[in-house]
Amino acid sequence: MHIPIGRYVLITFMDTRELIINESYKLFLLKGYKEVSLKDIVEKVGLTKGAFYHHFKSKDQLFLEIADGLLVESQNKIYHSLPTDSLKAFLNLYLERVVAYVDYFKSILIVDGESTQGIAFFNIMFDALKLVPGFDKKMRDVHTFERELWCKVVSNARKNGEISSNMSDMQIARLFISITDGIGLHMILEGRMDDVPAEIFSLMVGLYNHIKR
Repeated sequence: MHIPIGRYVLITFMDTRELIINESYKLFLLKGYKEVSLKDIVEKVGLTKGAFYHHFKSKDQLFLEIADGLLVESQNKIYHSLPTDSLKAFLNLYLERVVAYVDYFKSILIVDGESTQGIAFFNIMFDALKLVPGFDKKMRDVHTFERELWCKVVSNARKNGEISSNMSDMQIARLFISITDGIGLHMILEGRMDDVPAEIFSLMVGLYNHIKR
């Protein structure tokens, strides 16, 4: 099959760019942002520095794209198109996705056949907060979206008589969010990533049963 030269160049460009992102992500997981040099990246990918600069202006730009991707990807993998008219339906699908995301999370932490520590993922976020101008706002925007979505679901559940509680919608929403964030981080720090889904499931179901009618 004949492939026009322009299209061939485009495909090669996209493949190389994606390769740079994937291999650099592994390096950042293993070493952290500061310990990874441009020399490390080009040697890992098998490029010259000139070829790297054809795709990215700097290591900073590459790191920003990786951190942005992780932030948006984690939100999309869990919250995309969840039902909002029932807290129970929302929770059921949310918990399914938490299990799937933890499995995905574990798979991306395997670098060159060895598993890195789960905290490596958070280290990338912490590095981005320290080093990337405006990343704190992007993270706040993601958290705002998360709170508003949970609050909407809780509000709808209260209106349709599914739940009853003296707590405000926002208080209940933040409790559910805190279960995921707090338990997830603590158990990863303890090296218990495999136990995260079951613990989150247990606590969320317990909270739901406490506030349901």
